[in-house]
Amino acid sequence: MQGNNDIVVNSIMVQSDSSLSQISEDTLKQLLARYKLGLALVLDQVCKAALTSLCLLFPAAALSQQVLQSGAGVVNPDTVEAKSGVKVGSVIVAPIPFSSPLIGSGLTLGAGYLFNLPNSKPSGFGVAKLRSSNGSTGYGAGASLNFDQGRWNVFVLGAEGDVFYDLPLIGDLELPLNQDGELLSMSVRRTVKERLSFGLQLSHLDTDIRIDNDLLSLLPPALQPDLDITLGKVHFLVEYDSRDNTFYPTQGIKADLDLSYSEELDSAFSDRFELASKSYLKFLASGSTYHKLSDRGVIAGRGVFCSAGDDAPFFDTCGLGLVDGVRGFPAFSFLGNYSASLQAEYRGRLSDRFGYVAFLGGGGTNNDFGDVLSKINVAGGVGLRVRLSKQFSLDYAIDYAFNDTGEHFLYLSLGQKF
Repeated sequence: MQGNNDIVVNSIMVQSDSSLSQISEDTLKQLLARYKLGLALVLDQVCKAALTSLCLLFPAAALSQQVLQSGAGVVNPDTVEAKSGVKVGSVIVAPIPFSSPLIGSGLTLGAGYLFNLPNSKPSGFGVAKLRSSNGSTGYGAGASLNFDQGRWNVFVLGAEGDVFYDLPLIGDLELPLNQDGELLSMSVRRTVKERLSFGLQLSHLDTDIRIDNDLLSLLPPALQPDLDITLGKVHFLVEYDSRDNTFYPTQGIKADLDLSYSEELDSAFSDRFELASKSYLKFLASGSTYHKLSDRGVIAGRGVFCSAGDDAPFFDTCGLGLVDGVRGFPAFSFLGNYSASLQAEYRGRLSDRFGYVAFLGGGGTNNDFGDVLSKINVAGGVGLRVRLSKQFSLDYAIDYAFNDTGEHFLYLSLGQKF
């Protein structure tokens, strides 16, 4: 893969292959998976780049590769009580520009409101809208509520998208596609002992993909070639969180286990013909640690292990830069049934308004468990932080990363990467 410059929104980047030498069985599977990729990306950008507080608080879109980072930490208890209540909150408005080889350049506009209920973790609600230069659009709204002195969390999300993109086939041949669909997701968590919580998350995607052609659009709906996809997921969640702050932790640890079961149904011609029905399991384990070095310096580290079934689709499998948020790697270039990674970051403050980071990470991926670390790739970089909310220590992040294959990327996002 040639070195390039791309802008990535919240660690999501897609690169379209310019050519395929031959149509093998594996290639056909990837082509089918890419049909599903467009909408997943739009929904993910809507959720991850614009629903500010919500997407930083708890997992929402289980469709794309990267599970949204949860925000289960508790702000300093001495300040939570004094600043608690729905009326005592912080408004976050964040326009985020992006550029994607898949859907062109555009803007995601999100607005959210963060607040604390008495002795509970941060809560919030928000809305978002995305539009790109090729006419692709996405909308989303949701809410995350922590209550009963932090014992319960309820999260809900609804999003829909309508995306246009070209699917590379052979050589310079591309197939223009139009994909639309809706995503619904809900999770409930219960703290059972101090900082240990268990939860259940349900998500459902219903999407339709068709060839973007004026002549074909004149045909009756029953004769128009399309691909209808229904994907449902159930997650069992376990979390331990001893961080001192949700959005800018300076000490503590956070560990997550996510075991999910998915059912996928593919059909064509307005659901008249069933093409495939399959299911798969996925396991994701992550651990983060934070240590305060000085009043203006924090060192943070994170490790992630992923395992996915053979039938997992392209965007819900494992991979370096896909499920772990490691910067410097295209999200869909290092894929496999297994992946493992480590990353470390130094976070410094220049002032109350501005900060900086320096980071290094790497890992491996493979279809065989025993070979997951047989080839290690490494990436690193630096970044700037601009504080959007002093009350909740929420930052706007601008990161520049490069990897050991010569590629380099610019990331625009909300909040810390982990």
